[in-house]
Amino acid sequence: MKMDPEGGDRDDDLTRWVMISSSRPTLCSHGHDRSEEHVKFLVICRPRDGAPMDQFAALVPEEAEGLHRLRAQGILVEAWSPGGPGAVLIIEAPSDAEAEGVVARLPLTVAGLIDVELTPLHDLGI
Repeated sequence: MKMDPEGGDRDDDLTRWVMISSSRPTLCSHGHDRSEEHVKFLVICRPRDGAPMDQFAALVPEEAEGLHRLRAQGILVEAWSPGGPGAVLIIEAPSDAEAEGVVARLPLTVAGLIDVELTPLHDLGI
């Protein structure tokens, strides 16, 4: 769970945060009922503090291949660089669990070299 700037829990009906700190993701669930339609998820990937950058760099080609496969499957919608190590992604999946599984199988996550925030996105209807 993330903390808001005032120090309280950021825990509301619009945002759920998932911290994936290893190959086993943990979901902070509020029991949202999701239909079979696909939901967009914001995925923010940052190098884990203390992660050996040589190991990180060695896995980047494999990570890129995985992202290309996700794009070809229609799961990866957008991918952006924050200007350094890491990534900002938009993925589509039918459920939180499916989105977690997608991210958990990426090579840098499996190696424990990145921390990931996964946030379901909701249409504002405007």
